[in-house]
Amino acid sequence: MARDYFIFRDLLDQSVAPVQNQWYLPEPANLMGKQKADGSWKYGESGSPLVPDQNYALLETYQHLHVLVEMYGLTREHPAIERAAGFIFTCQTIGMELHRSLCENRRKVEDRP
Repeated sequence: MARDYFIFRDLLDQSVAPVQNQWYLPEPANLMGKQKADGSWKYGESGSPLVPDQNYALLETYQHLHVLVEMYGLTREHPAIERAAGFIFTCQTIGMELHRSLCENRRKVEDRP
């Protein structure tokens, strides 16, 4: 289990196998299997946006990227992370306001009735 890996490595300071072994567990493999060719992940199953003019793919991709990096230790060495980062950077505005774009998208989605 991925959690155990990081407990042994980081809290108990025990020797563990390379982190790359975590990359091929069923959970991250399943998640990466749903990644689209452009590096994004589709939001939800309905296909129709809950709030018009929101970049749901950006939110979903950011969320899955976070899970893969934080829970399973994936790095830019893995092609799925490279593709996801590439997709996220395509959503960046000319003013380099990616963080603002993510926050505004998330706020609008969370504030929906």
